[in-house]
Amino acid sequence: MRTVYELWTQPTGRGYTLTSEHPTEAEALAAAGLPADAPLSRVENRAIPQPTAEQAAASSYVPADLFIAAERRPDTDTDRVELALELLYEFGQTDGDHHQKWINDQLVRMLTGDDYEGWVEDYQAGEDGPETYSWDEGIAP
Repeated sequence: MRTVYELWTQPTGRGYTLTSEHPTEAEALAAAGLPADAPLSRVENRAIPQPTAEQAAASSYVPADLFIAAERRPDTDTDRVELALELLYEFGQTDGDHHQKWINDQLVRMLTGDDYEGWVEDYQAGEDGPETYSWDEGIAP
């Protein structure tokens, strides 16, 4: 199992952008040209808080500039199962269809690894060809 540090920014106030992935937090900050003591908001599981429609529309809304997320990435099938079970243990009983869709999406990402896009394409194709079904990444709880 390895940990990857993802640095997210919100340059426009209308959405977050993944700017880089690095093996250490210090490398992520250095790659962004930031000092080691840069003010960051730490988040887990890519749960980057999104502004509400009202916040995004308000001229006085000032979003946080930087978020950093330490994401554990599996190297083996055993790691994939471990991460999937941890996710279910932590979030499995979360209310809301949009949150359950996020949990399903995260499980598929963990279990398929580099073949996530291929799995989603196969899922969407269904028995009636391309786009038989839709795939929703959901919203993190």
